[in-house]
Amino acid sequence: MHCGLCLDACPTFRATGLETESPRGRIYLMTQWKRGQMTFDEKQVRHIDLCLGCRTCEAVCPSGVPYGRIIEAGRSEVERMRRPSAKRWIAKTALRQLVAHPRRLRAFGAMTRVAQAAHLTSVVGS
Repeated sequence: MHCGLCLDACPTFRATGLETESPRGRIYLMTQWKRGQMTFDEKQVRHIDLCLGCRTCEAVCPSGVPYGRIIEAGRSEVERMRRPSAKRWIAKTALRQLVAHPRRLRAFGAMTRVAQAAHLTSVVGS
């Protein structure tokens, strides 16, 4: 169904006003990739990445479109298709090593606050 009731519920669509930042826009992109009618590139993937995953659109959908399952499958497909990148590998490894270990996470948070206070964070960025 293409009724558009999800548009008002979607925070990224409300903020940008772009159809590609809406649930139905993202479903369209993923469908086009699956059918081979659109090439996979990082510019298009950004629309998938920007979804907050809040599933508010699911709650208002009169057709009961399982957007949460669709976007999760889309994100899995994106990860499978993405070229490996050192930056992504470091971020993924860091998250796995921090989030699962509260002490490490607290220590990292403390180090980050010190770095911010010393204005060293711009050195690490980019």
